Amino acid sequence: MGQEVYYANQVTVALDPVSDSGAISYEVDVSPYPVLNPLDPGAHTLVFETTETVAVVTFQAEGKYAVGVRTKKSIDGEKLFSEINWSHENGVITPDPCIDGYYPGPAVTVDLRFR
Repeated sequence: MGQEVYYANQVTVALDPVSDSGAISYEVDVSPYPVLNPLDPGAHTLVFETTETVAVVTFQAEGKYAVGVRTKKSIDGEKLFSEINWSHENGVITPDPCIDGYYPGPAVTVDLRFR
């Protein structure tokens, strides 16, 4: 199966909740596509952290992006993290891989005159 490319300045990310003990939250990351360091969270932009399983990501600049989500578990003051699940990677955890692109249309012509 190939990757879909969606062109919009926003994308809605939905995921199944993690059933685990402790305080669970999700970190949503964005990286330019192709993702150069998929396992290094410091190489990507953390957009936000949430406890919700649906989130809206807004792209601020033109380009192609992959969206990644990792689970964070807090227990006894310690933070544990899962690997990042990227939107462009194929497999069971991302059954419909995709890339998100944001390219706003050109400006409208102004001061149109007829002679």
